[in-house]
Amino acid sequence: MWSFLMILCTGLTFAAWNLEGFALQWVLIEATTFTGALLVSSSRTSKLFPIAWKFLLINSFGLGIAFLGIIILTATLHGIDHPVEVLAGKLSEHPENLWLEIGLWLAIFGYSAKLGLFPNHVWVVDTYGESPSQISALIAAFVPVAVSYALRPFIHMDHQLYPTTFSASDGLLILGIITMLQSIVALYQRNDLRMMTAKVALFHSGAIGIFLWMDLPDPVFNFVMAGNIVLKAVLFLTMGIVRMDAGKRELSKIFLSEKNQQEGTFTLYCVFVRRICTSRFSDFRK
Repeated sequence: MWSFLMILCTGLTFAAWNLEGFALQWVLIEATTFTGALLVSSSRTSKLFPIAWKFLLINSFGLGIAFLGIIILTATLHGIDHPVEVLAGKLSEHPENLWLEIGLWLAIFGYSAKLGLFPNHVWVVDTYGESPSQISALIAAFVPVAVSYALRPFIHMDHQLYPTTFSASDGLLILGIITMLQSIVALYQRNDLRMMTAKVALFHSGAIGIFLWMDLPDPVFNFVMAGNIVLKAVLFLTMGIVRMDAGKRELSKIFLSEKNQQEGTFTLYCVFVRRICTSRFSDFRK
């Protein structure tokens, strides 16, 4: 069951990358929320069940807001019946402009919760920090990429329609910066290796928000997303290997055990040298 959910979640994220329809893309991303919650709770420990519920509820809350924005945008654009490029220069002629702005704000803010940005970032640390390393690597590496590709058309539309005024994409920029600053401050207050890794992943989510606001060309954006996949996968899998090898989560205990191991090795070496010297001296006396 666990392997099936891993494959299903990966397949859903891959499918969401290549879709252009807002509604179907939203459905696939929401499906990753349900499969992700099942994966988080798959260890069947009492600690992971509330974390899985938090992951499910906060992400579904954000995606519900995003879906409302998608409905408003789709209905408004269908009523205007003009491409966005044509509409950008004639906003003053359309009283529906307000509905477009509301739809963009809702869609972008809603998806930012799934991306893990402030103020809906509280699920990130618990999910990444307490889930098994393979599950954390999967969710952190692939899901933000699917959300980024879903957000990208809305950011591009927002830049076209409101290039000179404060708009939803600028709000995303502010949320990304706040998320990065909050993760940096919290990182230096942690001693738990897994929680520190989760804070680093939260920092990356804030950086993705900034990259989305920049509206990079497609080749550059694809390179950034590929880098996110590789970096997050290596980060969480390496953390899991280190934690399993050390048998501990706290950095202070890991460093202490390494120090004790080095001291023990040095003591054993001294005993060995002393034993050799003693035996040599005994042979010499004979």
